[in-house]
This record gives sequence, C-alpha cells and structure tokens, in this order.
Amino acid sequence: MFLSSRKTLKLRQRLVKLFAPKLYVDIVDMTNIRRLIDTTPRPMTLFLKERSKNEELVGVEIGVAKGNNALSLLEELSIRKLFLVDPYMPYLDRGQRVSSKGSSIIAQNKLSSFRQVQFVKKTSKDAVKDVGGPLDFVYIDGNHSCEYVKNDIALYYPLVKAGGVIGGHDYVPYHDAGVFQAVNEFVQERGRLGFYAVFPDWWVVK
Repeated sequence: MFLSSRKTLKLRQRLVKLFAPKLYVDIVDMTNIRRLIDTTPRPMTLFLKERSKNEELVGVEIGVAKGNNALSLLEELSIRKLFLVDPYMPYLDRGQRVSSKGSSIIAQNKLSSFRQVQFVKKTSKDAVKDVGGPLDFVYIDGNHSCEYVKNDIALYYPLVKAGGVIGGHDYVPYHDAGVFQAVNEFVQERGRLGFYAVFPDWWVVK
C-alpha cells in the first residue's frame, strides 16, 4: 500500500516522536524558526520603513521565490508600485541546481490582493526595460554567484534615484561568498559612505 506524502510525513513524525523525542522537538523548533525567519521583516525593510515615513515608494525585488519577502515589503511599507522580477526557471546557484517549480503559483496566490504588484517573469537583465525608473529601492536576492550579483547591481543602481536605496540579502561571508565579494567590490568602488550591513542584509543609500 502506498501512502500519500502527507500521511508519510505524519507517520515519520510519530516514529521520530516515539523513538527520539529530543530529535522531534528539534525538528519542530527548526520548523518554527524557519517560519519565523520567513515572516520577520528584514533589516533593509525596517530601514526603509523608518526612512520613508509612510511616503509611497516604487521598488523592485529581484528573486521572488514564494513571495515571503515581497509580502513583508508590502505589509511593512507604503508601496505605490512593486516590480517582482523572477524568471522562475531552474538555474545553477553556488554550484547547485535550484528549482522554482510551483513557487510562481504560490507567490501569485500569496500576493493576489495587492494591486500595486507587477510580476516580471524575466531574468533581471531582460527585466530592466520593463521596470524603468526612477526607483526608491531595489532588493537583490536572486542568483548568489558573484558575477550575477555584480550584474544586478550594475544594471539597477542607475535606476535608483538620488536618496534611494539598493541592497539585498545574504551578505554573509563563507556561506554566500559570491554576494559578499560582489557587494564589497561595489562598495570599494564608490566609497563606504551610505553603506550599511545588518545581518543578513546589506544596502547602500545613493
């Protein structure tokens, strides 16, 4: 007899709870931690919230996935227009194949009530013309390879208006070395004035 994935998961949880209660607690705790991470506003979002003083913003998120951070942006900030750029195609990130199967539908359902959202299902390079400018903020959380992060910064920094903010996720040495390197090179080129890094985010005020 074949069990559905949901029934299989419940059976596994019961077995783990029975034979390894400490491990079961750890699994539950990790699930709760993951949920907390997904729903907690990120540092750059909180910075924008404090800085904007409820001013209506136009922004871009590169790398949308299931829409958790996009939802946080929309709930925390006063946003007039939010471009969500993600091709929703399998890709290599840090040497590993990343699949986005099903993520697009989840994100669209999650954000369906926000009329100021515009999904741009293209690569960040191809989406530049759709987005245009000027922009109040750009949040980069796409491919974490150094080359891609540098390209995203180079493509979208010119679209950010003076006083606007460009930044992103995973500014973590050793874990996301590509992001760390790309951001550091960008900051070194333009100077550290207006640069902020609060784990796990980074951002620059233009």
